[in-house]
Amino acid sequence: MIKSRIAEIVFDVEKYIEIIELNRFNNMFFVVAAVGIIEGNIQVSKEDNRITLLDIYNVNCKNSDYIFLSLYNLIKSNSDLYNYIVKYFNLWHGREFKEFTYDNYHKNELKNNFNQLISLIYDELKYAIKNKDYETISIYESFLYNIIEEFK
Repeated sequence: MIKSRIAEIVFDVEKYIEIIELNRFNNMFFVVAAVGIIEGNIQVSKEDNRITLLDIYNVNCKNSDYIFLSLYNLIKSNSDLYNYIVKYFNLWHGREFKEFTYDNYHKNELKNNFNQLISLIYDELKYAIKNKDYETISIYESFLYNIIEEFK
């Protein structure tokens, strides 16, 4: 079931660029965490169990088996970070400033970042399945369902 859901995910970058309002999604904290990665505001290092914010701040996740859930909790508990990612998204997607557009380079970057996000979630979901962590499995499956529906 998990593999078939992962296989369903096709990132339509043009459709993503057309998204204007983030508040239409069910779980805003998950979506903002995903958008932070997709837009490149957040980088994840699976090898180091580390999140880098804005290419400046490193957040150690060594006490967690799930980096994405750690990121989700960080965003959920930090309104400044949440608001920054939403404002950044709105700057590029709001169409208020015509100077902010995605050229082919940025579109490819969005695709690569999205694929890294899905790879991270897939790896963490496999780990949760292996360890019979049903709560985490449920969280990730729900999130994947929303990603499949909204970003395809």
